[in-house]
Amino acid sequence: MEAKQGNLRFRSFLSAEGQKKSAPRHDGLKAEEGRPFSGLLEAGLFGDGLCGGSLIELNPKVAVFFNKRGNAYYSKKDYGSAIADYSKAIELVPSNAIYFENRADAYRLKGDYDSAIENYSEAVRLDPKDVSAYKNIGLVYEKTGNNENALACYRRALDIYEAIGNTSGAAEVKESMERLGKKE
Repeated sequence: MEAKQGNLRFRSFLSAEGQKKSAPRHDGLKAEEGRPFSGLLEAGLFGDGLCGGSLIELNPKVAVFFNKRGNAYYSKKDYGSAIADYSKAIELVPSNAIYFENRADAYRLKGDYDSAIENYSEAVRLDPKDVSAYKNIGLVYEKTGNNENALACYRRALDIYEAIGNTSGAAEVKESMERLGKKE
C-alpha cells in the first residue's frame, strides 16, 4: 500500500518485530549540484520524525540507513556527524569495507590522519582490491610526509588499475607517484 505526500511516497512494510509500519520513499527529491545526498536531511528521511518516524527510527538495525545519513552529513561537510553515523553502520555490519572507507574519508577531511589511516587499512583488509582505499591512504601518507608508505600504496593502486584495464585511474596514480618523486 502506498500513500503520497509532497515529493515522498510512503510504503507499508513489516518491521523486524513484525509490526506494520510505513517508510518514506524518495521520489524526485532535489539535491544540490555535486552533493547527491544533501536534500535527504532536510526531507527528514533520516532524522526529524517525518510523518511519525524517519527511516532510522522505523528500523534502527539497518546499517545502510546510517551509511546514507552519514553520506548526507558528509556532503554538508559535517564530518563529526558523518563519522558518528558511519561508526553506527560499522557497529551493525563490521564486515563492510565501504563503511570503513567512508569513515576514513571523513576523518581525512577532518584532519585526523591517524584515524583515517586506521580505517583505510581496515577497508583494504576487508577488500584487498579496494583501489580507492589504497589511493586515499597514499594521499594521507603523502600529506603526513610518509612518502615511502605513500608510494607503496600508490603502487598497489596502480597494480589494481592496470589489472582491470582502467587507464585513466592508472594515469592519475602515476601522476601522484611522479609528484612524490619530485619531493624526494
